[in-house]
Amino acid sequence: MYGAEVEFYDITSRNSWKQDKKIIDEIMPLVRKKGIVFDIGAGTGNLSIYISEMFDCEKIYAIEKSPEMRIALMSKLQNVIAKKNNITVIDTNIFEIEFTKDISAVFLMGVVGHFNMHEREFLWQNLGEKLEKDTPILISNLSREYFYIKNGTVLENVRVGDYECELIMREKKYMGKNKFQWKFLINISRDKVSQRQMVYTLEWENIDNECIINELYKFGIKGIQISNNYILAYRN
Repeated sequence: MYGAEVEFYDITSRNSWKQDKKIIDEIMPLVRKKGIVFDIGAGTGNLSIYISEMFDCEKIYAIEKSPEMRIALMSKLQNVIAKKNNITVIDTNIFEIEFTKDISAVFLMGVVGHFNMHEREFLWQNLGEKLEKDTPILISNLSREYFYIKNGTVLENVRVGDYECELIMREKKYMGKNKFQWKFLINISRDKVSQRQMVYTLEWENIDNECIINELYKFGIKGIQISNNYILAYRN
């Protein structure tokens, strides 16, 4: 799914990460210090590294299937290793995650739409069986704005040294079975002259927050929508 565009992933997702951090800061006081924080779909490691540096967590398991994302994540861990060394990067899929009773929190940030219903319900069932009642699950869904953005819209414009990086909506397509595909153009320019371009594709199942909450409920987990894009859940 991801390739060379991972080089610019953090730069072109700054706004969503700023929103995530605000919610994480509110949720972390609910997380027990002892136990394992599961970061499912850890990407380049922003969340795992942030909570390692800013909060007192015993262990963090960063679950990431994409090899390109894991390379970026591992390259950022040197400073964390020097301080706490409490992040373990794990290459596995949703069916092979080994949850234990000492889970202190579960984060699914910007990943739930990558799973189909079978994968999601397998995960909810697993969590419903393993979580203690006071263990929080934080889920972020795709902003509804993405379904209405017009082609050609500049979503991010960031200067990095002499270069300007733009993230541009190129195309949106309905794939059937409630699945959408977006194509984004990353344009790297210098002095207004394009130096490099690449296109990356995002596929996402259009599942609204109410549907996620209903799925969770079937497996003994109560979810509450705490903002437009975020759900906080606990086992009943």
